[in-house]
Amino acid sequence: MNLLVGVAIVLIVFFSSSIIEKRLKSIEQQNNVLLKYWKKLEIKNKGIYQFGDFTSSKG
Repeated sequence: MNLLVGVAIVLIVFFSSSIIEKRLKSIEQQNNVLLKYWKKLEIKNKGIYQFGDFTSSKG
């Protein structure tokens, strides 16, 4: 009985860590896409707006 419980715990930990790993990879891919678009916007607006202040332009 103890062996069965031990095997069940190992399987639960294995599958839950696999699910967590897949979710983290998905979040990483989403983050990379957002960073790509952020860099495009940063390049597009370079020299127009001050960093962090989108209300005043460089004169």
